[in-house]
Amino acid sequence: MLGSVFDEEDVRNRIAGLLRAHQQTALIDAGRVSFAMRLGPLSMLTIGQVSGMERRSSASLTMTSRSSVLIEPTDSVSAQELKTAVAEVAEELTARLALELPSSRR
Repeated sequence: MLGSVFDEEDVRNRIAGLLRAHQQTALIDAGRVSFAMRLGPLSMLTIGQVSGMERRSSASLTMTSRSSVLIEPTDSVSAQELKTAVAEVAEELTARLALELPSSRR
């Protein structure tokens, strides 16, 4: 295994898809919601576009003191607002993850 790939566009689309799926359940039905996210392990994480890594045969390792990044649920949005702001929420969560990644991984 060569490790995971952090592709911002792919991550953003996956988060948006998960948010839309949850809107179909009672999990996001009333009141306000917040989202927390954790990404790890970082030791074998590659940052780039998934489409350019289909045939990769090696992965680079970077030493980092952190094993993961955590996005705390600091902001909230009403369930009603989320219905029209899924793309924006997914964009914000993806950006927050990207900002927390070790700079040597970019």
